Amino acid sequence: RALSALAAHLGGLARLPGHGGALARRWLTQPHLPAKGNLLTQLGGVDELLIPGERAPMIRVPNPLPALAHAGVLSDVA
Repeated sequence: RALSALAAHLGGLARLPGHGGALARRWLTQPHLPAKGNLLTQLGGVDELLIPGERAPMIRVPNPLPALAHAGVLSDVA
């Protein structure tokens, strides 16, 4: 139910012009989302502090929201 509520809220935001609406649409349609990979990098033996440039390790995680759009929950999202 929480994902459905999030998807419905993002569906409303997706109608907004500009970057905010574009971000909401991206979250509703992209098959994967970027996330900071702290736990996975630690489990893989990578020390975040030793990464060149000291940038946070990013991973891609499956996005559950597009499945809700295909189920008709978000039929009015552009």
